[in-house]
Amino acid sequence: MVRTMTNAAIVLLALAGCGQAPDPSPTITGKADLQQIAKDARRPDITAEKIAGDMVGKKVSIPEVHGYEPAEQWTFAASEIRQVNIQEMTVTSAGETLVVFVTTGSIPRPKKTNIQIGGKLELQYEWKTDKWVLATIRNLTVRYTPAAPA
Repeated sequence: MVRTMTNAAIVLLALAGCGQAPDPSPTITGKADLQQIAKDARRPDITAEKIAGDMVGKKVSIPEVHGYEPAEQWTFAASEIRQVNIQEMTVTSAGETLVVFVTTGSIPRPKKTNIQIGGKLELQYEWKTDKWVLATIRNLTVRYTPAAPA
């Protein structure tokens, strides 16, 4: 009988040890991840207004809508009116990648062909020195349309 009870106790102890393993204690890497998450939580959002301002002075090659004219090297000017609509935002290891729909155009001038542009751009932002910095702009679908002179 003692032998049966001993065997039963051994089986019960063995089964008790078959449960889920306890969570490992936090490692240095885990603590660094928590610190990074805390830093990320303090980062401001990238807004449409910020994007419109960050685009000033940036250049992008824009083809004509029908392909009849050569592509224009467009430089976003501070004086032009820009509409920016954020369509997608993806967090990457380098920062954030956004897809925006933008419309703008050249400032009307007498005897000069005006240009209207619209379409999607991919913007890559990097977090540098406690602020978001626009690193690259890639044209996805932006095209220009020549308009008659003013």
